[in-house]
Amino acid sequence: LNEENEILALKCVSLDGIRDYQYNDYVNEVKLLESLRGSPGIIHLVDYELVASEKMLYIVLVLHMAFIVVNGMRESDLKTYLNEIQNRNESLDFNFIRLTWQQMLTAVNAIHKHNIIHSDLKPANFLFVKGVLKLIDFGIAQSIGEEATSVVRESQMGTINYICPEALIDVGDGKGNKCVRVGFIS
Repeated sequence: LNEENEILALKCVSLDGIRDYQYNDYVNEVKLLESLRGSPGIIHLVDYELVASEKMLYIVLVLHMAFIVVNGMRESDLKTYLNEIQNRNESLDFNFIRLTWQQMLTAVNAIHKHNIIHSDLKPANFLFVKGVLKLIDFGIAQSIGEEATSVVRESQMGTINYICPEALIDVGDGKGNKCVRVGFIS
C-alpha cells in the first residue's frame, strides 16, 4: 500500500544464476521506466531497489486492477480483452476502437520522444489500468542516441507476428554474422 492506501504491485526478480545479458535487460528496463516516469500511456514505475547481497531486483509499479469491470468484462491486457470480445461473439464499439488507438499512439509517441524503441509492441503489452491503456514490458526496449534512427541487434527481438517487415533489415556486423536493424518507420 502507498500513502494513499492504494494497492501497488511488487515485481520480485531473482538475479541469481542469470546470464549477463538477462541482468542487463532487467536493469535497462528499470532505467527506461524511470526515464519515462510521468509520461502519458506508460505503466508507472513507483520505485525499485537492486539488492546485490540477495541477488534480487524489486520493482514497485502501479497495480493493474483485475477486478475492475470494463464493458462487462474484467480489466486485463488488450489481447485478453479482444479475445474475450471475440469469444462472446460481440463487435467492438467504434468509440472504443478510436479511444484505444488514441491511447496506444499516445504511449508510442511518448517513448519515441524519449528516443526509445520498445521492440515488442503488441496487444498483450498494453494493460488496462483503471480503464486507461498503459504500455508495459520494456525488457527488450532500447534507448537510442539523439541523431540515430535505429538500433542494431545480433538476434531477432520481439514477437514475430507483430513486427512490420519494413522494420527488419539484415545489415550484418561486418564479420560475416547476421544482424537485424530495427528502427522507426517514417
